[in-house]
Amino acid sequence: MQANALGSATQATGVQDGKDGYVGSETCATCHSGIYNHFVQTHMGRSISNITPALLRQLHIPATYYDRRLNRHYEVYVRDGKLYESEFETGAAGKDTFRDTHQLKWIVGAGANVYGGIVKRNNYLFEEPLAL
Repeated sequence: MQANALGSATQATGVQDGKDGYVGSETCATCHSGIYNHFVQTHMGRSISNITPALLRQLHIPATYYDRRLNRHYEVYVRDGKLYESEFETGAAGKDTFRDTHQLKWIVGAGANVYGGIVKRNNYLFEEPLAL
């Protein structure tokens, strides 16, 4: 039960508790569609997104960047409908001396400036170095 703006109690319907208690904006949209539809059009409403086929079509990928000072290469690419970012270094023979690749789980940013990728490693979230 929760109180509405007039103070009377209402029963929330259709709410499925996630493992961590977060139910997501889409659940709230079932009762508050006007607010939800307006909010998702704002930059703040698009500040974090799941990786979806529609989002992948919006991104400028594949993307690559080389930092000459650090001798580091960065690549963002799609494989099997999932988004990945690699950071690697090449030796004198042009072969990788190391490569660190992670699947991006979320995108932060609304695209007004750039998008950034978020990865999850050992229950910690990290922003990947290459912005799209």
